[in-house]
Amino acid sequence: MDKKIDVKLKLLYILKFLEEKSDENNPISSAEIIDMLNEVGIRCERKTVYKDIAALSSFGYDVIKTKTPKSGWFLGERIFEIPELCLLIDAVQSASFITSDKTNVLIDKLKGLTSESFADKIQNRVYVDKRIKCTNQEIYYTIDKLHTAINEKKKVEFLYEKKAIQNEGITIDKHTLKMSPYAMVWNDNKYYLVGNNEKYDNLMHARIDKIFKLKILDEPIRHFSEVSEYKTEFDTADYALKVFSMFSGEVKDIELICNNKLLDNITDRFGENIKIYKHDADSFRVEFRAAMSAGLISWISQYRSAVKIVAPEQLKTMYINELKEILALYDE
Repeated sequence: MDKKIDVKLKLLYILKFLEEKSDENNPISSAEIIDMLNEVGIRCERKTVYKDIAALSSFGYDVIKTKTPKSGWFLGERIFEIPELCLLIDAVQSASFITSDKTNVLIDKLKGLTSESFADKIQNRVYVDKRIKCTNQEIYYTIDKLHTAINEKKKVEFLYEKKAIQNEGITIDKHTLKMSPYAMVWNDNKYYLVGNNEKYDNLMHARIDKIFKLKILDEPIRHFSEVSEYKTEFDTADYALKVFSMFSGEVKDIELICNNKLLDNITDRFGENIKIYKHDADSFRVEFRAAMSAGLISWISQYRSAVKIVAPEQLKTMYINELKEILALYDE
């Protein structure tokens, strides 16, 4: 190998060895670095290893000299610490919209951000559970195209999957939708597109894992102010807070009376800056804005008699009608 190329590659290889082979429990010595360089065809002396390590440190890499458990160096601070990588891996595993194949690819990439020794430890805690994973191999390309369409304020057109029961089996139909995309929301381990179906004057949600053959159209989007309460900016965080289980509906002022034992549940859902007042010794009153929908009814229902709807009347009527329909199923 050309000596000039050797000199340029040597520093890169040493950095690679530090990234892959070293950590606080496994420092690598100058002799080990020389041996690893020899394996890739680069001859090196001990004194030049010291110079290269100093160059990496001067550039900003956290190369730490140690004498325990043996004399050598290890790369200290990295892009991600082990607990951060574990959190990211858990998120990838739990996301049902990521295919099984892509889940494994992403986990391998995340493990590549630490040393081989720590990667083995991470592998020992990685589990493959039986949760349902997406099978749509287009989803990565779909997400990329949607980001582009949202940034460029262009409409999109795609095939949307819908399941139906036929005789004793499930059939799958795909129909064409044309939408103005405004945002993407990750909710309950699923990824949704929020936008406007050009046939209607409201917002709708589309599961991204059910989108196929997406195309970006050379048509400007319909402005969200025409179909939502937002005027100058589509506030994705605010919108996600107001919808329940991704059921859309008209946004109203909601007032509930809740048992005191639900205080953590309420603040976990809405944060601590919402309007909460003491009602009596055993309960409190809470006020917030949310979409009137089946999702909201379902959320309230889980708390049974610990929650009472105060306002609006429309929500009370929806809730009572839901209870009547449930009772009617058992009266037959």
